[in-house]
Amino acid sequence: MQYSTVPRVTAHDPFKDFPGSESQFKSMLNTSIAHFPAATTMKLFTFFLLVASTLLELTQGEKICSATDSVYSFKFGKWDATVLKDGVIRGLESFFANVPSFAVLRNVRFYDPTSNFEASQNMLLLRNRRDVVLIDTGSGESLIRLLRVVGVAPREVTAVLLTHLHGDHSKGLLDKTGNAAFPNALVHMHRLESEFWSRPAADIGQQYPNLPFELAINETVTTLTKLKKLYAGRIRLLNDLESPIRGVTAVLTPGHTEGHTGYMLRSSGKKLMVVGDTLVSRTTVIQHPEWAIISDTNATTVVRTRYDLMDKLADEKTQVLLYHDEFPGLGFIVRDGPSFDFSTVARVA
Repeated sequence: MQYSTVPRVTAHDPFKDFPGSESQFKSMLNTSIAHFPAATTMKLFTFFLLVASTLLELTQGEKICSATDSVYSFKFGKWDATVLKDGVIRGLESFFANVPSFAVLRNVRFYDPTSNFEASQNMLLLRNRRDVVLIDTGSGESLIRLLRVVGVAPREVTAVLLTHLHGDHSKGLLDKTGNAAFPNALVHMHRLESEFWSRPAADIGQQYPNLPFELAINETVTTLTKLKKLYAGRIRLLNDLESPIRGVTAVLTPGHTEGHTGYMLRSSGKKLMVVGDTLVSRTTVIQHPEWAIISDTNATTVVRTRYDLMDKLADEKTQVLLYHDEFPGLGFIVRDGPSFDFSTVARVA
């Protein structure tokens, strides 16, 4: 087994294919021009000016992606896959209900000394000849812009698969004017997720008094109400192990929410699982599955789900996309003695 680190998006270097330095290139160009008549020199100058301007456009275009560090494309079997980063959520240390902030800070800082204590929002875009699929939509801050960067118009999206309905995963289904962002897409979610958040917010708050009412309950109920209206006739409710898209299987992973769902992707012998908020990030619930997130609907259930899921992912060496880990969030769950860890090393056969 060979290993290679996950590559990063980098800006194009227009001189990298030339066997020499930039100064050597310019010296050769000057020498060559000196031996040509004026008319020929002018034509050459015009040609090189055109090439240079084209290279500048390409370089600047690629630097947009590199500078924002928000687009990471890779091949997954027959799919063209892209991780899109819809900004960050700050204040990672305050995410947890049963762990003091200083303990979270200490663990994160120990394993990642440069951490800004931010949680990325890593959405997955999948494209083939038939489908354009989004798994989660972020909070809607940057999604439409990022789709345009990679050449996808909102009307081209054929399906949206939601891991759950919390706002940082579902609000990207609404555009800036409050209308449906994807006019031709079917929206898939687990049946239990829809049923749970279709109840009155006050009833849920009474049953789950420890959940932040406005952020975790009222906003989620309100979002679902809007989605039912805007995507009327286009919402599809899933059962466990159902396949909304060929090669994609919905896997119920309850606890964070009642109908929280992961998506197992299979193509050309490869496997990748999108785990949503069941496994938030390496330095939090992967290393400490017992840590309860403030928005976990059922903390006891989610801890059991985390252990069962990580056991399976580690044993089967399945690649994973973490929604809130450092962009792009791709790697593998690995065993660390009796515990677990997350490796951002890509395994290459």
